[in-house]
Amino acid sequence: MMSFRITATTAILALALSGCGTAGDNSFKAAKVLSVETKLVDELNVTIKEIETPVDVQETVATQVAARNAMITSDLKDQFNGDVGAVGVIVDQIINIGKKVWAVVAAGKPVMNVKFDFASAMPKGITVASDLHGFSELQFKSFEYSGTNLYGMEVFKVQYTVVFQYGGAFAGKGAYIASASIVPQNVSVIWGYSLGMDVNNVSVSNLGSSESPVAGMNLMANIKVSTVLRATEVNEIFAIRGDSGLLTRVH
Repeated sequence: MMSFRITATTAILALALSGCGTAGDNSFKAAKVLSVETKLVDELNVTIKEIETPVDVQETVATQVAARNAMITSDLKDQFNGDVGAVGVIVDQIINIGKKVWAVVAAGKPVMNVKFDFASAMPKGITVASDLHGFSELQFKSFEYSGTNLYGMEVFKVQYTVVFQYGGAFAGKGAYIASASIVPQNVSVIWGYSLGMDVNNVSVSNLGSSESPVAGMNLMANIKVSTVLRATEVNEIFAIRGDSGLLTRVH
């Protein structure tokens, strides 16, 4: 797993968005393939590759995350008159302070969302990740999904990156998760086919104990390829641990 440290405290949002859906168009072609899996789904031969995340993709996504963090912190400071400190935190009750459902690809194009949709597994009572300390560098895992029909023609391909931070603690306790998301880079689909991808659920839990809580998160993604006659769906679950940063793709 590759990582890239976020050092920017503010970012120009236009710059962050300019890379979404275009960063890595060329560099993904040269990226090292770490694993390959194939399976037949309905009448499509689906190939799933884990790819080493290119540096330019890391930099673009890191800029997006920094911009989103700056926006959230600024909004909360305005809302609470500058005081965004945590009150009444319950370290062993882990909740998602981000979103549970969002679009990644719609109508065959990467979704460019200025708010950078994300999920976080935090102790109850926390409103922003900056209330915690000790988070890791931003972690990256990139994947490529492609499908060929019965005639051997590639009908779709989508490249995306799962990102997150882990290991954040509150008052020296716990190991929590921040900035977890699925970010699209490149999408292609032939005429006559429609391609969509969503994060359709996020679940969080405590994998540790009351004394030493460890956040666990499942990001559930759905890829749907359809024609006027048939729809094919591929579902994936990405499981993240808050203590080790282990990300497992659940088949």
